[in-house]
Amino acid sequence: MAKSTLKLRVICLQPPPLSIQGHILQFGLQDKKGQVYPAVSQTHNSATFECSVDVQDVSAEQPNFLGAFTHGTPTVRFLYLTYQHGDRDDKHIIKRLKIHLKSITSQQIQEAIAQGKHLQVSVDGQEAASVHLSGEGWQVE
Repeated sequence: MAKSTLKLRVICLQPPPLSIQGHILQFGLQDKKGQVYPAVSQTHNSATFECSVDVQDVSAEQPNFLGAFTHGTPTVRFLYLTYQHGDRDDKHIIKRLKIHLKSITSQQIQEAIAQGKHLQVSVDGQEAASVHLSGEGWQVE
């Protein structure tokens, strides 16, 4: 099965603060090893995260997303935005936002790859666990 590389962008609206009462906190895209990567850009009202994933079986009804940032099983893949303590050795997780990939269509994947664009989604940083995708969900941008 051939693999294609797809660029993803997650815009987190109302991201959590990076410090509370003198404690340094981290908020970022989590890889499979548990490392958290900060936003590629951030304002007071939003934080933007980007990564690339491999897509196996692009034309299938449910493509399989693979790579360092994908979590879950082949039929239920997702990304994690993780909010955790950054000034402690144990990196205690405060909350995670689970961003499902299952609503991404083969057509969107093919269009984004052909045009060299990202598939983008917005989520609310005040949520936790499986989060609602804002607006129209995943879109080619």
